[in-house]
Amino acid sequence: MNVKKIVVGELLTNCYIVEKEETCLIIDPGAEPEKIIKHIDPDKRVVGIFITHGHDDHTGAINDVYNKYICPIYTANNLLEEEYEFDEFKFRVIRFPGHKEDSVAFYFELEKVMFVGDFVFKAKSTKHHLSNFFNWYAAFRRNCGQIVVSVTPISSGCYPPPNTVARLDRQTIN
Repeated sequence: MNVKKIVVGELLTNCYIVEKEETCLIIDPGAEPEKIIKHIDPDKRVVGIFITHGHDDHTGAINDVYNKYICPIYTANNLLEEEYEFDEFKFRVIRFPGHKEDSVAFYFELEKVMFVGDFVFKAKSTKHHLSNFFNWYAAFRRNCGQIVVSVTPISSGCYPPPNTVARLDRQTIN
């Protein structure tokens, strides 16, 4: 899996292009659709647009990106909290209400990477609850059940945190 982070819009939202050999996903196309489209390999088929939550800074470019690729759009409204397999991608949806009631994370267990939207981002840049790692970790423990996580990059939805905000090293989450 190859992950490209593209910072878009006035709020500096992280949009991710997640690539496999022949396909890719777009996560949180918040603004600047032309910038997002420029970073998508024309030889790859876009198999979905994934939205971590419904704030405009994560959804603002949906129409333009959808019109370019005509692919399904996946949100908390049409995904259950379970495992999915789309083309080359296998992932789990985890609900994280708190930042917004429709907040979800996409966990790619095989690759050990999770996209969490604004559930995790620099605490001093927000007044939202559940914005620091310790609160997030407690919610992760409650919502994930029994998952063994080994060095999982946590990819947030807002800039300037680095792509890997936190790492969970070889712990069993109960």
